Amino acid sequence: MTTQNLTGEVTMGSLDRLAEIANKHGRPPGEHGLSAGGTSNTYFDGKHVIGFSEVLKITVDTLLNILPQYYIVGIGGPAVGAILVVGATADRYGQGGCSIDTFYIRSEEKLHGTKQRLEGYLPENGKVALFDDTITTGNSLLKTIEFVEDRGCEVVIVTALLDRQEGGLERIRDAGYDALALLKMEPDGNIIPVDIWNRP
Repeated sequence: MTTQNLTGEVTMGSLDRLAEIANKHGRPPGEHGLSAGGTSNTYFDGKHVIGFSEVLKITVDTLLNILPQYYIVGIGGPAVGAILVVGATADRYGQGGCSIDTFYIRSEEKLHGTKQRLEGYLPENGKVALFDDTITTGNSLLKTIEFVEDRGCEVVIVTALLDRQEGGLERIRDAGYDALALLKMEPDGNIIPVDIWNRP
């Protein structure tokens, strides 16, 4: 059995539905701070949106239509935006008889317990995929890439739910990584689907 046995059909209609939910539930009114710095009145609350079961299913279905070609042995990303999708994706891989490991990287070492940035298991010298809920400047993902590669792994693809179109996705691609987002935010804050089948 392979992951293809477990993927739902993913069409532009699926991504249209993803954008519909993101617009309805992921755009709180008012000015909000960004993890990348600064504030925005077009804030996207990706961690909230990913909690919707339909969003999680479409996101994982889409990743499972993309990731098998990269022969990954692990999937992870920055805490905490990656956690729900990383776990759900690994679970679906497991249901298909393909085991992959999961991990997430804290921005700083925690102050208790093992006092480390890495949580979960990062497979040694393996090919891994990264996911985050939102890309703004790309800094958090680039730092995660650096951390992962310093430990001998190869990042073969970087994915996200939403690209804010503030240069982050291009920075990651310019650094030599295959990268994609399922949705993008227009300057007025409207969220639209990305044609992931015809990406650069």
